[in-house]
Amino acid sequence: KTGKFHIGQRVRHDKFGEGVVLAREGQGNEGRVQVNFRDVGMKWLALAFARLTSL
Repeated sequence: KTGKFHIGQRVRHDKFGEGVVLAREGQGNEGRVQVNFRDVGMKWLALAFARLTSL
């Protein structure tokens, strides 16, 4: 699941809402993504805990 997130992809987070993946670091659950959320701005999220959904 976590391997599916790529730069430019639209995602949704339960707390932060909709956003776009700007960057990715690491592999699998050890990785993290930087997402620019429409309402709250940029956040780095650990893939092991982020619970992001692809849009």
